[in-house]
Amino acid sequence: MLLDIIRFTAAIAVLVTHSGEKTFGTGWKHSQFWGDLAVPVFFVLSGFVIRFVTRTREGNPREYYIDRASRIYSVAIPAMLLTLLCSLACLLLDRTRFLQDWSQTFSNPLARLIANLTFTSQIWGHSSIPFIDSPFWSLGYECPYYIFYSVIFFFTGWKRVLACALLAVISGPQILFLLPLWWTGVWIYDAYHSLKSRSAALFAVVGLFLWLGISLLAVFIGIGRLPIAIQSVFTYIATRPNPLESLGIDPHRASMFAYASGFVSAVLLLLALLAIEAVRLPISNLLASRIRRIADGTFILYLFHYPLLLLAAYMGLFRYQHNLTNLTVVIAIVILCVVFAGPLDALKRLMRHWLRISVPNVKSQPSQQP
Repeated sequence: MLLDIIRFTAAIAVLVTHSGEKTFGTGWKHSQFWGDLAVPVFFVLSGFVIRFVTRTREGNPREYYIDRASRIYSVAIPAMLLTLLCSLACLLLDRTRFLQDWSQTFSNPLARLIANLTFTSQIWGHSSIPFIDSPFWSLGYECPYYIFYSVIFFFTGWKRVLACALLAVISGPQILFLLPLWWTGVWIYDAYHSLKSRSAALFAVVGLFLWLGISLLAVFIGIGRLPIAIQSVFTYIATRPNPLESLGIDPHRASMFAYASGFVSAVLLLLALLAIEAVRLPISNLLASRIRRIADGTFILYLFHYPLLLLAAYMGLFRYQHNLTNLTVVIAIVILCVVFAGPLDALKRLMRHWLRISVPNVKSQPSQQP
């Protein structure tokens, strides 16, 4: 349940960041901070989940790729269709404004479509967003990480080395730079299951509350005076020189800020997961199922919210600095995305069934490494 809460909160943070953009006319203060903070958290959670599924149910490459493909495309394809429909609606509502703001994102439309649906839009520092749906960019990092993981998990010996080298050449330095950040989620999963015990859980409770307490104290007495506070650790990592820049490479989205967000959240996640082993709160099955039901809309909210925000803006639903009206529209978008989770989950199951019928079943034994 903790993972559900974290991932949905991260999606809300991305939504909050984007809703403050001038494009939408809400009058809210725009801060990129929360969005930049949330995406690395998604990377860590992604690595954690992938490690979980390969250790518990996806024991061969066929099942792994079927699961990943059905999971991603059951949302990515509808998101692309929604993007095109919202773009057409916005064009009809205000042609001059739309062409002025978004015409560049429609250059080479077929190439953009192919690059984003094959998740190659970010290789070698390129950034080809699918028309108006800018959050789509992160899939250009995350999906290559799925492939890297499958190669390391399922291959052995020279095949693993050769495949990783080939993937590295194709992906480019920016994607490679953030790969260890994504892999932190894998390490956190392994660490959690290795340390999961009563004594470790009690130690985690103490460590978590101590770290949070020190960080809260730092707010009042000065962050610089408590170098082990969360804020201090975050700032230290975020301000380290970026190795890509040292090599004369444009880091693009591969920033040290991402590492700061990912590593700090990973440590907090590990401590929280272990702490839960010691502090088992009485949570009803009904509440847990409701939280899971809402969290199932996370991926949909992440990919759907931007086109829907833009459509709402062009329809005149947002009012400048009318907080209640604007908040109502944003909440409606969140609810709509959660509602979409049901039909798209059914689509995922359908795609998974079709792929299992279509893809040949070749017996394979998974590697025990890493």
